[in-house]
Amino acid sequence: MYALLERNRMALLPAIAAQFDRSMDEWLNTVEVTVVTVVPLAEDLRGRLVKALERLADKTVRLRNEIDPSIVAGLVVYMWGVYFDFSLRTRLEGLRQLLLAEEGTQDGY
Repeated sequence: MYALLERNRMALLPAIAAQFDRSMDEWLNTVEVTVVTVVPLAEDLRGRLVKALERLADKTVRLRNEIDPSIVAGLVVYMWGVYFDFSLRTRLEGLRQLLLAEEGTQDGY
């Protein structure tokens, strides 16, 4: 760290720490998964979710739960840089788009 400070490179510290975390996760066969929900996960649901994600990833899962009331219900899972959206907000938006598309085709007749 002294070398970073001495060379005025302290801005690189977060990137170095993130890379170190990724290397440690790989070495420990662990993956960090972020689950976004409307309310904090109950312990029993959290445990079942971790077990299911560990079977899917074939790794030990370190679960982070973030809260976002805008998803209305359901959950969003971020894992390996990919997100899986099981939120009600996304389903409602898809339904809205479908209805708008059907309305547009009916107006054309």
